Amino acid sequence: DMPLRIWAEDFEDVWTAVVLDHVRLRNDVAIADVLRDALKIRDQDMTRLHQLRLGSILGLAGWRKKVARYNGKLAKRWFNPDAE
Repeated sequence: DMPLRIWAEDFEDVWTAVVLDHVRLRNDVAIADVLRDALKIRDQDMTRLHQLRLGSILGLAGWRKKVARYNGKLAKRWFNPDAE
Protein backbone atom coordinates (compact mmCIF):
# COMPACT_ATOMS: atom_id res chain seq x y z
CA ASP A 1 0.00 0.00 0.00
CA MET A 2 1.20 3.45 -0.95
CA PRO A 3 1.16 5.95 1.92
CA LEU A 4 -1.54 8.59 1.43
CA ARG A 5 0.99 11.46 1.44
CA ILE A 6 2.94 9.97 -1.48
CA TRP A 7 -0.26 9.21 -3.38
CA ALA A 8 -1.48 12.79 -2.89
CA GLU A 9 1.79 14.21 -4.24
CA ASP A 10 1.39 12.14 -7.42
CA PHE A 11 -2.24 13.12 -7.89
CA GLU A 12 -2.82 16.18 -10.05
CA ASP A 13 -6.01 18.09 -9.36
CA VAL A 14 -8.09 18.90 -12.45
CA TRP A 15 -7.89 22.58 -11.44
CA THR A 16 -4.07 22.61 -11.55
CA ALA A 17 -3.50 23.58 -15.20
CA VAL A 18 -6.12 26.35 -15.14
CA VAL A 19 -4.87 27.76 -11.83
CA LEU A 20 -1.17 27.69 -12.69
CA ASP A 21 -1.80 29.26 -16.10
CA HIS A 22 -3.79 32.03 -14.41
CA VAL A 23 -1.15 32.84 -11.78
CA ARG A 24 2.06 32.25 -13.74
CA LEU A 25 2.77 35.91 -14.55
CA ARG A 26 1.67 37.27 -11.17
CA ASN A 27 3.87 38.05 -8.19
CA ASP A 28 1.12 37.37 -5.65
CA VAL A 29 -2.54 36.41 -5.53
CA ALA A 30 -5.46 36.13 -3.14
CA ILE A 31 -7.32 32.83 -3.01
CA ALA A 32 -10.72 34.47 -3.58
CA ASP A 33 -9.46 36.26 -6.70
CA VAL A 34 -8.19 33.02 -8.26
CA LEU A 35 -11.39 31.16 -7.40
CA ARG A 36 -13.46 33.96 -8.94
CA ASP A 37 -11.34 34.88 -11.97
CA ALA A 38 -9.72 31.58 -13.02
CA LEU A 39 -12.29 29.05 -11.86
CA LYS A 40 -15.42 31.22 -12.22
CA ILE A 41 -16.72 30.39 -8.74
CA ARG A 42 -19.07 33.09 -7.45
CA ASP A 43 -18.21 34.69 -4.11
CA GLN A 44 -21.36 33.35 -2.46
CA ASP A 45 -20.52 29.80 -3.63
CA MET A 46 -16.91 29.75 -2.34
CA THR A 47 -16.31 27.33 0.51
CA ARG A 48 -13.45 26.49 2.86
CA LEU A 49 -12.94 23.30 0.83
CA HIS A 50 -12.37 25.40 -2.32
CA GLN A 51 -9.84 27.53 -0.42
CA LEU A 52 -7.96 24.50 0.90
CA ARG A 53 -7.95 22.80 -2.50
CA LEU A 54 -6.55 25.90 -4.19
CA GLY A 55 -4.02 26.42 -1.40
CA SER A 56 -2.81 22.87 -1.91
CA ILE A 57 -2.30 23.46 -5.64
CA LEU A 58 -0.38 26.68 -5.03
CA GLY A 59 1.69 25.13 -2.23
CA LEU A 60 2.69 22.12 -4.34
CA ALA A 61 3.74 24.57 -7.08
CA GLY A 62 6.07 26.30 -4.61
CA TRP A 63 3.96 29.35 -3.80
CA ARG A 64 4.13 30.59 -0.19
CA LYS A 65 1.34 32.06 1.91
CA LYS A 66 2.21 35.21 3.83
CA VAL A 67 0.43 38.07 5.52
CA ALA A 68 1.24 41.23 3.59
CA ARG A 69 -0.01 44.76 3.24
CA TYR A 70 -2.31 44.98 0.22
CA ASN A 71 -4.28 48.12 -0.63
CA GLY A 72 -3.41 49.53 2.79
CA LYS A 73 -4.66 46.51 4.76
CA LEU A 74 -3.05 43.33 6.05
CA ALA A 75 -4.22 40.36 4.01
CA LYS A 76 -3.28 36.73 3.41
CA ARG A 77 -1.65 36.45 -0.02
CA TRP A 78 0.16 33.70 -1.91
CA PHE A 79 3.53 34.66 -3.37
CA ASN A 80 5.19 33.31 -6.50
CA PRO A 81 8.57 31.76 -5.62
CA ASP A 82 10.05 33.13 -8.86
CA ALA A 83 9.18 36.70 -7.83
CA GLU A 84 10.78 36.60 -4.36
